[in-house]
Amino acid sequence: MREKDSLSKELLSDPFVFADAFNGAVFGGEQVIAPDALSEMDTTVFFRSMMESGGEKTQERRRDVLKMLSCKTAGTTDYVILAVEEQSFVDYAMPLRTQTYDVAGYNKQAMEIRAFNRREKKEEVARHFVSQLLPGDRLNPIVTLVLFLSDAKWNGPRSLREMMKPFPKELEPFINDYKLNLVCPEELDIEDIHRFKSDLAAVLMAAKYARDNERLANVIKTDPVFQDITNAITEPLIRKISNYDSLGNMEDTTMGINLAEKTERMSEFFYHRGEKDGIEKGRQEGLLAGRQEGEKNGAIMGALDVMLSMNLPNDVIFQKMRELYSLTQEQVISYMNGR
Repeated sequence: MREKDSLSKELLSDPFVFADAFNGAVFGGEQVIAPDALSEMDTTVFFRSMMESGGEKTQERRRDVLKMLSCKTAGTTDYVILAVEEQSFVDYAMPLRTQTYDVAGYNKQAMEIRAFNRREKKEEVARHFVSQLLPGDRLNPIVTLVLFLSDAKWNGPRSLREMMKPFPKELEPFINDYKLNLVCPEELDIEDIHRFKSDLAAVLMAAKYARDNERLANVIKTDPVFQDITNAITEPLIRKISNYDSLGNMEDTTMGINLAEKTERMSEFFYHRGEKDGIEKGRQEGLLAGRQEGEKNGAIMGALDVMLSMNLPNDVIFQKMRELYSLTQEQVISYMNGR
């Protein structure tokens, strides 16, 4: 179970797969979220809980995968925090659990805003000493997606209300709810799964037919989602969530790494991501020379970060860095060591 969880988290950390999870589940396959609009976030959240002695203690938890989405609206850049929680079994407290994660995320933002206000806006904070939040302070929205990697039916609650005992109908408008954003392969048809454009489509397909050996063997051999696998994590994950290893002779399957397609689709993404990071670094340095150096180093480091996170072989990395930035193998290794 732990190995499966580790594999799924590693796959979902791929910015292409993470963006695809939301594009497929939320936007019907429309490519609304671009991978290069995502940035990494610390997955640690903190909870305050009561002890048997009556006191409180702080507990630390880690979300599965957490990324910040930058959105340009009306000439400004806003941010949305996106989270994916991978689930292997039906958790009958899942709405409460994910709500708790989200609330902890909002509390963390509020704490950071308070600290900034105390440091930078002392006079205004003095007038709002209770909350230490100012009238213009706003929180970034948090959206959590639950990915159920199983062929089972989700027979658990999908909202906080479903977890509640019956209550008078008159109270309904006053009781807040929390909806579970669930992706359940058992409920998806083939067309639904094809809305996902990354390796996640193959994973969902394998989960859907995890224990139906005949259907599983057939889709692996014939469905195009298994022909365009581009992440080295995908096949081991499929083995963990399905009966793939019990299918017998599968030598004629085309499931495997499509390295050419992978490097082609990545090139524009990692260049622009690196360039964006470099420009920001240059602006912070405040000098033209520093900005130009920041753009170059940012582009190179952005490319390396993405390629290494996607598990590309070193010889492919050396080749791409030579093509894009005219770097020798020794220079690439030097940048790797400086990460």
